[in-house]
Amino acid sequence: MSAPVPASLRPALVALALLVAVSVATPARAQIRFGELGFVIAGPVAAAGDVCWGFDCTPRRLDTPAGAPLQFTVRAPLGAPFAIAVAPAGASCLRVPGIWNALVLSAPLLPVLAGTIDQPNGARFCYDGFAVRSLPTPASATGVMLVFQAMAAIGTPPQPSTGFAFSSAVLVALQ
Repeated sequence: MSAPVPASLRPALVALALLVAVSVATPARAQIRFGELGFVIAGPVAAAGDVCWGFDCTPRRLDTPAGAPLQFTVRAPLGAPFAIAVAPAGASCLRVPGIWNALVLSAPLLPVLAGTIDQPNGARFCYDGFAVRSLPTPASATGVMLVFQAMAAIGTPPQPSTGFAFSSAVLVALQ
């Protein structure tokens, strides 16, 4: 039996449910397995995250200068919808029924980026698609720590089906 979802997380779960509803028609790719989702954040001198797959409830850490842009890369099936949210902490490990892995972000969380996996990936060690998006960071945000986590539609062989998965989270420490 699952614990009830805290009231502070319900708005975010409604947003995730809407993302699920919009993407029901997204086709699955045979080489994708449930639970695999790549998510990496890069700053000007370093990067953190899981390139192709992997999940646990401990955020990966990225130290980067305040004022520098962040580059987000999500790897999932080509054409799949994705969303990235941010929170001030990542101490949760909340299983959400119907979504693979767990929500690491602690409330309150805010969706910051969303889109479609729009770039083909020719490398066969990963997924057949990826998306890259950027966000600036304020120069005055020295000492701020933010935790980001992605969610995307994924597929599974051998029968076509779709589902959703959370990525591992990335803690960005602005220096």
